[in-house]
Amino acid sequence: MADQAFIADNVTEQARPKLIQKNSIINEITYDSRTGQVYKIWLLNLFMNIITLGIYNFWGKTRLRKYVAGSFSLHGDRFEYTGTGKELFLGFLKAIPVLFGIYTPFLIAAIIAPDAAWPVVFLLLFFYVIPVALYSALRYRLSRLQWRGIRYRLEGSTLKYANLFLWRGFLDIISLGILLPYSDIKKYQHKVKNAYYGDIPFSFSGNGKNLMNIHLATYAIAIGLLFIVLLGMQLISASLPIAEILMAAQGTPGINSLQLFSGKPVFLTAIAFILLPFLLFPLARLMYKTALIHEMINNLHAADIGFRSTVTTIALLKLKLGNFFILIGTFGIGMPYIMQRNLRFFAEHTQIKGDLETSKINQTASQKSADAEGLHEVLDLNTGLI
Repeated sequence: MADQAFIADNVTEQARPKLIQKNSIINEITYDSRTGQVYKIWLLNLFMNIITLGIYNFWGKTRLRKYVAGSFSLHGDRFEYTGTGKELFLGFLKAIPVLFGIYTPFLIAAIIAPDAAWPVVFLLLFFYVIPVALYSALRYRLSRLQWRGIRYRLEGSTLKYANLFLWRGFLDIISLGILLPYSDIKKYQHKVKNAYYGDIPFSFSGNGKNLMNIHLATYAIAIGLLFIVLLGMQLISASLPIAEILMAAQGTPGINSLQLFSGKPVFLTAIAFILLPFLLFPLARLMYKTALIHEMINNLHAADIGFRSTVTTIALLKLKLGNFFILIGTFGIGMPYIMQRNLRFFAEHTQIKGDLETSKINQTASQKSADAEGLHEVLDLNTGLI
């Protein structure tokens, strides 16, 4: 193992990913939290948020993060979340004046010229707020996450990420979504190249080009499904005049053509043509989602340590469908259970490749402020329970 670590330290960056992929040492991530305990924390948070008018949310969220992080373990050592509710609350308070300062020029301009369109220009700054909040919140959370007493951290400029985020979004729009794989990888790559575990930088060797075939295949499916929707709409528009003729011939006052047509098999066929594509496309798109996960995880490295995803489209489909039916069937009460399913799925399908005992990692002293996590809260950008 020592020879392997020595070789890994002396190969070029281009050759390092291939060397890591050949490493036969596989470390499993385990997640052993109890769903009952998650529900207890969730219900307490819900109750306390009601009686404190939402103020307890910052402490409740921190409590849940601490429990969840401590339920993950790697190589016998548990992860730890060291953030506090006070940090989130103070960050939230600091973020409010920022948003107010951005919105005030628009408000003043709208008062001066209520019928004009130019005041909307002042709202362009809001396009920057969302990516800045997302990047900064991730930076805060990583700085409070540690394993074996060593913290993660995320460096880099939030404005640079916002510029990249908006530029790639613009390219996605004008390319009608064709360039989406390159955008997904570029945004992920920006975060990875600024991420560290202790003083060890993460690196990424993936490429959006590797995703284009599966992306274009699902893109073609989307176009085909769009034609089916148009066909369904054409069936309805062509059949309604016929229904009106029949209604006039039969002399059925009080019944409109749509009511007469709705009981016919052709109507049910048309509705199926319209609705089914909206169900089928997300399922087809899971093939791209699986490929994207593999590209992101399998090409992620930290020194001589690599990562591997075992996610399959079928497994992802079962997860998404299960979550959907749980959410609908429980009217939202099943959210903690959905969170548990997602976290277990991540642990079961993510592996660490390499000898964790030979890696030389030093502690870093930097800690990021909670300001942007507060901005994240003000904008209500939460994507889950934690």
